[in-house]
Amino acid sequence: MKKQLVIINTIITIIIVIWNGIAGSRGVNGKTVGELSDEYNNLITPDGYAFSIWGIIFIALLLFCGYQVKKVFLDQREDEFVLHMGYWYSLANVMNGLWLVFWLNEYIGLSVVVMTILLISLLMVVIRLGIFDKDKSMGHKAFVHWPIGIYTGWISIAIIANVASYLTKIDFAFLMSEEYWAISLIVIATLINLYMVLKRGVISYGLVGIWALVAISVRHNSGMDSLYYTSLITAGIIGLAILLKFVRSMRAA
Repeated sequence: MKKQLVIINTIITIIIVIWNGIAGSRGVNGKTVGELSDEYNNLITPDGYAFSIWGIIFIALLLFCGYQVKKVFLDQREDEFVLHMGYWYSLANVMNGLWLVFWLNEYIGLSVVVMTILLISLLMVVIRLGIFDKDKSMGHKAFVHWPIGIYTGWISIAIIANVASYLTKIDFAFLMSEEYWAISLIVIATLINLYMVLKRGVISYGLVGIWALVAISVRHNSGMDSLYYTSLITAGIIGLAILLKFVRSMRAA
């Protein structure tokens, strides 16, 4: 069972990396992911450089799969995490691929649904693998905790931007203006990051949150001051939470 899961996880990861590369560079129906992001431009979308994190995510996921192969096929030790993870990781990557299909065909509402399933699947991986367990080995933390933490952290931000794109498409302006909806979504993202850092100890999740929020502030540097300062201040708050968690860990050691 473990070997079967590792093989499935590895194959799907390789496929999704290739598919993302094709969709990002060549696109579908004459449009790339970036071009459609510009078309459904919203105030939550970070500055363009932020999306380079996908390269880091894919490298991390390939290392994650390599670690699985090593533990199950070579070492045959410390491999129970594969069983604990089950098919949730592969489901997340399948949803990643489906999201690209729906997004590139401009089914924005369906893309939100698919990304929601993607995020839930990754959160299940986080919980089932005990990503927040400080007693795991350094290798396990480096090749399991960090890749999954980075992946989940980015999708948590991406889904907020995805929802904002859908609201832009349907011209949603209920109760508040787009500016205040954007600020509200940033605050929600910050609260989730603080929970993951302070309660779950997933530092990589918080670092990705800072990366995205700083990129949002950079985008609004010479534009909307409210979003510039909100994203910059919330990034700083997450940074302080990470520092606090680190100090607590050092004292407990």
